[in-house]
Amino acid sequence: MSISRDLVNEDPVPHSPLLAVLLLRHGVVLRFRDRLPEAAAALREALTLHTADPRLRAIAASQLGRVLTRSGDRAGGLEAYGRAVAAIPAVAVRSIDRWDRELGLAVLAGIGPDAAAAAVGAGDARHAVELLEQARATLLAESIAERRVDRPPASPGQRLGGGAPSASRAKAAARPRRERAGRPAGTSRPGTASTSVTTRFQDLTGPAADGVIVVVNVSHIRCDALLITSDQDGPGVRVLPLGFTYDDAVAQCEVFFAALVEAKRYGATLAERRAAWRTMTTVLAWLWQHVGSPVMRDIDRVADPGARRLADRADDDPPHTGTPHRVWWCPTGPMAMLPLHACGAAPGTGTGESVLDRAVSSVIPSVTALAHARRTAAAMPERPQSSLVVSVPDPRGGAAALEVLDRETVRIPALLPDPLTLQGRKAKKKRVLREMESRSLLHFACHCVTDPARPSAGRLVLHDHQKDPLTVLDVSRARLARTELVCLTACSTADSNTIVIDESVHVAGAFLAAGVPHVIGTLWPMTDNRNSHIAPAVYASLADGTGRLRVRDAARALRTHVRGLRDTFPDNPALWANYIHLGP
Repeated sequence: MSISRDLVNEDPVPHSPLLAVLLLRHGVVLRFRDRLPEAAAALREALTLHTADPRLRAIAASQLGRVLTRSGDRAGGLEAYGRAVAAIPAVAVRSIDRWDRELGLAVLAGIGPDAAAAAVGAGDARHAVELLEQARATLLAESIAERRVDRPPASPGQRLGGGAPSASRAKAAARPRRERAGRPAGTSRPGTASTSVTTRFQDLTGPAADGVIVVVNVSHIRCDALLITSDQDGPGVRVLPLGFTYDDAVAQCEVFFAALVEAKRYGATLAERRAAWRTMTTVLAWLWQHVGSPVMRDIDRVADPGARRLADRADDDPPHTGTPHRVWWCPTGPMAMLPLHACGAAPGTGTGESVLDRAVSSVIPSVTALAHARRTAAAMPERPQSSLVVSVPDPRGGAAALEVLDRETVRIPALLPDPLTLQGRKAKKKRVLREMESRSLLHFACHCVTDPARPSAGRLVLHDHQKDPLTVLDVSRARLARTELVCLTACSTADSNTIVIDESVHVAGAFLAAGVPHVIGTLWPMTDNRNSHIAPAVYASLADGTGRLRVRDAARALRTHVRGLRDTFPDNPALWANYIHLGP
């Protein structure tokens, strides 16, 4: 350290970055040794060096926030975390390669949840939501900001499905044009920092008007559920402390996915599979005990004051009315990998003791993404629907043939309006991208390949995937202004287990980024089993009798059929806990 300081004094330009790195590492070591005042001094000094790159400044500020929070200086810790979050966009500048951007964000994983936890500890839950929105799903937020003017507003005489009154929609549609004309200070130009969207709490929470957004914030500092609601008094957020630690969540993830691998292992005996299913069920029960049940109990109490008073006296769950709540789960960190929407007590322990029984659930990458999906759905005119069915059950390149997809593809077109089917060698990337742009409903029945180290290189396996793959990045750049719903009957299309776990860089997230309001995806590999493929049943229940699908009811339809699958195969969560809905 002394040598580095001498070098900086002699020639600061080449040596200041080295000193900043050394100061950062020195501060971290001091933190681990509980020498907190010295650690804070070293980290503050690192932040004073203007030659330090944005990534190092973000890390140093977050480490300083952790030190100050641990020292009891909550205000100072929150201010330091705010500096860390503010530095994140400069790490993901659009002038660099996409993979480099993802690598830069991977190093900063956890800053958003830690910053939110510091804000909750300081008594500012609204600011906690704002910090999370600034720090997470930044690549998705960038796509949203760029597309907010893509869709033309509907004419006053058009009837829109699932939207607000036409005057409100016209006002909402005009807002993006005004914002683009007078771009707010701090919003970067193309080619520089990542484009930002609004992160003011009052602007984020409109989508919770008919339900509850539950941000499950998992941090090294503390773990909480932030329940966001909107009513006649305006938006609000309730903090529900959760009784587990970050390490507990990681441990449950490891147990769950080790069991899933065993359940899916080729050659596993029925006894081995059943043992794996029991382990997965145990994790779902843990999730229910520590997240699902406390959240449902809190929602019940607020929704029914009489039940709340009864529960306060009895110190027990209020009675469930039978009407499911509308809930959007927004998990962070390791919770993004687990099926919160499907958690519940072990089979046979009581009725209504699961999220599937108590709520219509969707999973969202961020509150910003939900707000965007709501605006998009409200701005869509009710035009004649058309569909695209892409089926590649037996691709080139050694991927296993999926016989059930062949049978599914025979049934699907008859359930969709004006279908075009691209099957086998007809399903090539350029043709699929071209046809997607003019279709209301997209159904993919194929393999999906994820790439944890390069998430945007994940791909849907089409006929020409070896030469010209349809990647996550390709999908996110598509212009899908007409598309209302995408159903992905493919493996792991919503798998967040990548180096950027809080960025939702997967196929399902890419369709959200491309402007599709409703997406049905999967958290892990599907089974080549007719019982696990519920798309035909979902489509049939969405039909309105006029040749159209009620896309706005996609989450409810999916819940109905997943519950049916669970009731038929309660001991096999690998079969039914896989499906999720993303969107409003």
